[in-house]
Amino acid sequence: MVVTHEKTGERVSVGVDLIMVRKIRDALDEFDVLRRNEADDQKSSASSATTTPARKGGDSVFDFVLVPLAHPRYERMFDLSSKTQPANGTRQLLNLSSRGSGAALGLSRGAPTGSLRSSRASARGGSGSGGSINPRDSLPNNITRQEPFTRPDVDLYTGEWMGAVLGKVSEWIRLDSIHDRVRSNAEEAFFQELAYAAHLSLRAAVVTAPIGGPSGGIANFGSCLNAALLRFPTLQIWLRLPVRVPDSFPSSRVKDGDTWELWNALRCMCDSHPNLGVALEVGALLPTAPGVLERWTAEPLHLMLLSTSAFQMNRHSFPVLSKPHQAFVKAAFRYQPQLAICHRLPPKILETQTVTRGYRLYIDYIAHMFGKQPVPSPQEQFCAKYHDVLIAPPKLLAPQQLRANSHVDAPRLIPALTLAAVEHDTAKYECYTNALHQSFVDRAAAAAGSVKGGLVVLALGGARGGMVNAVIEASKRPGAAALVAIHVVEMNPMAVQTLRSCAANNKEWSCVQVHQGRGFNAERSVGRKQVDVCVTDLLGALGDDELLPEWLETMAAAFKDDVVCIPSKFESFLAPLSSDALHTSLRDASFCARSTSDHPFDSPYIVCINRGSHVAPAQQCFSFSLPASSSSSLSSSSSSSSAEKPSYSQQRSLTFNVSESRVLHGFAGYFEAVLYKDLTFSTRPEATQTAGAGGPSQFALYFPLRAPVYLVHDTECTFELWRRSESARVWYEWAVTAPEITALHNVMGHSFSMTTSA
Repeated sequence: MVVTHEKTGERVSVGVDLIMVRKIRDALDEFDVLRRNEADDQKSSASSATTTPARKGGDSVFDFVLVPLAHPRYERMFDLSSKTQPANGTRQLLNLSSRGSGAALGLSRGAPTGSLRSSRASARGGSGSGGSINPRDSLPNNITRQEPFTRPDVDLYTGEWMGAVLGKVSEWIRLDSIHDRVRSNAEEAFFQELAYAAHLSLRAAVVTAPIGGPSGGIANFGSCLNAALLRFPTLQIWLRLPVRVPDSFPSSRVKDGDTWELWNALRCMCDSHPNLGVALEVGALLPTAPGVLERWTAEPLHLMLLSTSAFQMNRHSFPVLSKPHQAFVKAAFRYQPQLAICHRLPPKILETQTVTRGYRLYIDYIAHMFGKQPVPSPQEQFCAKYHDVLIAPPKLLAPQQLRANSHVDAPRLIPALTLAAVEHDTAKYECYTNALHQSFVDRAAAAAGSVKGGLVVLALGGARGGMVNAVIEASKRPGAAALVAIHVVEMNPMAVQTLRSCAANNKEWSCVQVHQGRGFNAERSVGRKQVDVCVTDLLGALGDDELLPEWLETMAAAFKDDVVCIPSKFESFLAPLSSDALHTSLRDASFCARSTSDHPFDSPYIVCINRGSHVAPAQQCFSFSLPASSSSSLSSSSSSSSAEKPSYSQQRSLTFNVSESRVLHGFAGYFEAVLYKDLTFSTRPEATQTAGAGGPSQFALYFPLRAPVYLVHDTECTFELWRRSESARVWYEWAVTAPEITALHNVMGHSFSMTTSA
């Protein structure tokens, strides 16, 4: 069912996994699955009648059912001597095997699910729409069949197939078999069922990954999977994997019960195809090693199957999850996968409840747990639309360059939606306001008894006025020095219009003067040695990716000898990142078509990372100190001590310790700034709980890798990053040098660079 959070409106859909379905229409009716006919499909899908608040289980319905595409015991054998099929139907041979659905595995195999009717029918070996035959009947082993191998598509409306049904490929299909004939026969059945799933326009087909049993390896399974992804481009294929298998389970592909390595091998064979996802099955066992479960957050987790064995019965005979299971499921809510209950109901529940009501107990518990999720802040709700959206960083072109290059598009400047996200970051502006107020108080104390006017403040990066409001708010607080003028410099000509409108219509902005573009001459417009306080919002995502050091160097003539810069120092931090979602987005043809770069992997991107996790903690990279007086130039941790104009080119080599096997897709950049004295502001993930932590508008700067790097557990990863400058350009270059050497990205700034000259 679609469970809706009463306060946030967030939703999660929940269904049930059935091992056998005799009649698909009866199954939808029995489990009260929401159905839409073809006429309903033409209506708007925004109807609130399809969602139910959490804990109101009496009004809710199941959202979908996961059903086999063919009868699970209909093990078809094909005439492989000829690939040409008869005109009157597919010639199939039925192998009457009594081994059922395959080797028993306590998580995904050998345990029937679904309605009690389906379970009893399976036990009787009754015939269903899939054409199964009771193996007890004394029939010859090979029987020529001319009937359809599964139910017809007219059993449901097209909209019901698409919205209420997920398909399962038969588990008896062993694409990894060591026997050539069995393997070839399995391939025919595999493509037959997926072809039918594509014909029905199902959202996805779930394929059980080969975990154990006699096998020739996963090579043929991966080959068939890859072929299916190419043959059926509109069909999503989700690999069903248990989050952990018992240690006693015999398998050469799973070590220590962890199935992530198997998933990664199959994903690599399919070249990270965008239509390949994970259907993760959560049973009674969870990995205990730290960081193992976190790896799944970076994967395309589309379906989470909660086994009834994962639940415990409380004293009131209701199913509940243990604390570790609760933590994992709650973390998964963030990525909004579909949830499904699978496997048999406990006998204790069947003694007092019908099958449908029994499964509803589990659904009600999930709804209760989802309803207790904390309400995100308004900033987090506003920025949710930016999750895993790659934003090209601003090119920082000068005004005359904008006029000369009419082809410059929106991603080269900061768009209005991004500026709106910045304005919603109240935590950041509160930190700036406190720092400004403290500096104003110190200025007032230093000027006591002397004949001195008010303060002249230079604000770099006005955006839509958030920093100006912070300056005005700080000047109103007790003990602050009075303001004489606020000079606002904004590079984006679109945002300048908003700033000038505020200055013309807001009385509190009467002392504000708005200046456009990086061609702004501080000494001519403000005056020599006139600025008391310089505050900037141009830290970007990495700290220096909006050329703050270079910009301030050109304005030093307007600073007083005792000028205060907010921030006074900042450092950039980098963390190795695993995110299949971001890597797939860069490979997507539609993204490459609209990208401003011919080499999308050779450009950094501003992104709010949601589906991704850090491989190791962030480490300090570049460091810059802003000027304390007009006579002191900006300094960097690698700048020369000579009297020449300082160079802000830097290079760092960072080595990270990797504790668990991961796939490295790139690096995420953050910054930490000292605003004033002991007041700081940070976007580092480790600092999210501190008072000076950044809000949701502080996105990371993502440095992608063309080819993902596989990192073995207990190894080291070395990353090289250069900040290079030449003439009027600044750009980044990066590469991985251990455990393997990758190509150098963005050589000589051929794909991405920032302009420094006006």
